[in-house]
Amino acid sequence: MNKILKIAVLSLATVGLGVKAETETFDELFNTEKTDQYVFSTHAGSQYTFKYKYDDVISVCSTSQNDGYGVFTYMVFADRSTSFDVGFEFIDGKYTAGHQSQCNRYQEHYPVDVSDIETWKADQIAVRTKYGVNSYPTAETLDKKISDRVTYENNYELEVEEQAVGDIYRISNATTELLGCRIETTNYTYPLYLLILPDNMQTFQVLASSDGSSNIKLKNCQTFPLTGEITLYALKQFLTD
Repeated sequence: MNKILKIAVLSLATVGLGVKAETETFDELFNTEKTDQYVFSTHAGSQYTFKYKYDDVISVCSTSQNDGYGVFTYMVFADRSTSFDVGFEFIDGKYTAGHQSQCNRYQEHYPVDVSDIETWKADQIAVRTKYGVNSYPTAETLDKKISDRVTYENNYELEVEEQAVGDIYRISNATTELLGCRIETTNYTYPLYLLILPDNMQTFQVLASSDGSSNIKLKNCQTFPLTGEITLYALKQFLTD
């Protein structure tokens, strides 16, 4: 069995400090590309790369994968792409790779407050419910520390026919504020712009590259108050800087 080389890098940053959402289906208004992913000669899963079709809007999406074990929430923009991986997992006697996603569309300068957290929390529950998991994943203390109340870890190694192909990562926000984080990996074609909700743990997959290398970077991780003063556009500027 070929082995994959894993590297984790954390980059921290600090900062100071509308129109209501429209619900949409995942593929309704996105330019989406799905590509098969291989680690050495093993089919590991798929990568989804997408961006918004129209200008001056931002979507906030929630996605759950394979069996509903976890969920992650992230931003989608019109002027740049984002990516996430969906690796095969052995579930109920067969290898499965799929996702359920739900999105809300906003004007770029929409101000974020507590009511939006409730909307995104409901989205997380909705996509997990499609897998039979009717709950919201609350914060836990994980192995690696970003700050006093923000932690993350490599939770589980993905394997296909005894070949290691990637990992499942978890990131937990035990604060009362919104946590933004840009995720870059060796395999992602474009970054993933996570929004980890207050008292929330999010789970996402990272497949290794075709040569078995696996490098993850958590960049610009920062919490933001939910007072209506921070806009989606400001979050975008911070996470993409």
